[in-house]
Amino acid sequence: MAENSTDSPTTIITSHLNADFDALASSLAASKLYPGAQIVLPGSQERDLRDFLLQSSSYFINVKRLKDIDLEKVKLLVIVDTRQRSRIGPLASLLERPDVEVHVFDHHPPSDGDIKAAKTFFGAVGANTTLMIRFLRERGVDISPDEATFLAVGIYEDTGSFTFSSTVPEDLEAAAWLLEKGADLKAISELLGHRFTPEHVELLNDLLNTAATYTLAGIPVTLAKTSSPAYVEDFAVLAHELMDMEKLPVIFAMALMADQVLIVGRSRDERVDVSEVLKAIGGGGHPMAASATLKGLTLAEAEERLITELHRQLGTEPKVKDIMSYPVLSVLPDTTISQVNDKLTRYGITVLPVVHEGKVLGLISRRTVEKAIYHGLSDLPVREYMTTDFEVIYPEDTFARVQELIVNRRQRFVPVVDKGRIEGVITRTDLLQILSGDAARRPEALLSGKEQRKNVLSLLREKLPPHILDLLMNAGDVAEAEGFHVYVVGGFVRDLL
Repeated sequence: MAENSTDSPTTIITSHLNADFDALASSLAASKLYPGAQIVLPGSQERDLRDFLLQSSSYFINVKRLKDIDLEKVKLLVIVDTRQRSRIGPLASLLERPDVEVHVFDHHPPSDGDIKAAKTFFGAVGANTTLMIRFLRERGVDISPDEATFLAVGIYEDTGSFTFSSTVPEDLEAAAWLLEKGADLKAISELLGHRFTPEHVELLNDLLNTAATYTLAGIPVTLAKTSSPAYVEDFAVLAHELMDMEKLPVIFAMALMADQVLIVGRSRDERVDVSEVLKAIGGGGHPMAASATLKGLTLAEAEERLITELHRQLGTEPKVKDIMSYPVLSVLPDTTISQVNDKLTRYGITVLPVVHEGKVLGLISRRTVEKAIYHGLSDLPVREYMTTDFEVIYPEDTFARVQELIVNRRQRFVPVVDKGRIEGVITRTDLLQILSGDAARRPEALLSGKEQRKNVLSLLREKLPPHILDLLMNAGDVAEAEGFHVYVVGGFVRDLL
């Protein structure tokens, strides 16, 4: 931080995309440390923050639009409440310029891919605004009651009014200092009061009805999901609301909105760091509050990635070597179809690997053998009929890889290979037995007192063309008006699920 900051417009202050009160409050504090610097937000803001900027005079916060800034003139970039280049939008281009100095103020723990700044100021505090106030107090910077109120909003928001476990004594000390400077508690309460729209109520109801709790390493972790054809702001508030309503220790709320899946994680259990979980799939945040946005995935695919990462981090994800079957029954390439049939029948199995000197050459199924026998080809060698279109896995591969091959790629028999030699196999039956016996992969519905049914509205919205969805909804409305029920059955339901 420069001792004598310039009044030149060549200094700009920014924060992360989807800026919240803590981000803007930190920006305001930075503007007091860098007189003359211009606050520029890189993109959208959370709804409550945007409403504040639109409805209040905000005379003490001068926020410029990105398009009104000549980036070529920028020589100093001050970044608050983040240190990840992916979270500052178009302003990341300034990081490539050698003539631009970068200063970072952030309370998130260091991670791979952090911005390489000339100066980085880090504080393990609950709100980034608290870190900024540390420097305001050290430098003797005076602030007005209105500024004190807004800075306090940033602290109250990011610490959950001092209830989040990430809150530290310095957060309380900073808030006390702001009260001494004239912060208005009534105004703080009004600014932080969330107003639910009808869309919020509908999504919250979906989350409640789809919520399921997994037990991972002895920790109850709840996953809930919903979808909306349009983007609904402040989804994170719904995750927090559900957590409070049901007294949940850990929750991940997922929503398919437009063409992306938003995941919000909240934790009150120090054993589950939601920022580490979501960072692994492209997100980030705090140990107790984090989020991720995934593009190009369905809701089901995003859920599987999240569950896999939870298993990996909590130490419950088995390796292939832990679940494979061995030793392996196999046949040689010159074994006749008749002999293969005898072996399949004797051991009651449906597939055999064709192996030569430990190497898997192909797979032969009972169905193929029966066809060959039917056509009078019992004496031909199995190498003539084995399939060579298959994939293998390795002892250190994860359970998720097994699921991908057997479920998604429909390969019912998967050889396990180590150093070119077959060491074991995993079959679809093995997978089903593991899933049926694994409590961590058998979720308990949150509304356990109710008859359990699967709410497929999210799937319908996700997978059906709009005109088909409209047809089904209209049919349901007509049937309800006449006192009847309408059902879809058979292959449609199977394919949907």
